[in-house]
Amino acid sequence: AGVDAFDEGDDAGLASALDDLELVIQQAWESYAGLSIAQSEITAESVAGHGLLQEGVQEWFAALDCARAAARQEAEWDDALEMAENANRLLVAVCKFSARTQQQAL
Repeated sequence: AGVDAFDEGDDAGLASALDDLELVIQQAWESYAGLSIAQSEITAESVAGHGLLQEGVQEWFAALDCARAAARQEAEWDDALEMAENANRLLVAVCKFSARTQQQAL
């Protein structure tokens, strides 16, 4: 709805949608960051997965900032979309990596 509203001239609709998305990502990250992990659970795989997740979340925040800047300046959205796509790729990699690691543990 935010992008459609922006296309129709409603800047506030886009800003609200971007803020909502940022809040969802922030809450998910805070929930994850608040988890405790036992020393025995720290493995090369968990460190790699954490790194991918952290990079994906940071890339999403950068994409949102870029989208806000593009909206303010009526600039091209290509950079923001590219960042969002890269962030999604990283998060999909985390999901696949996690599923594979869990499968190996069985």
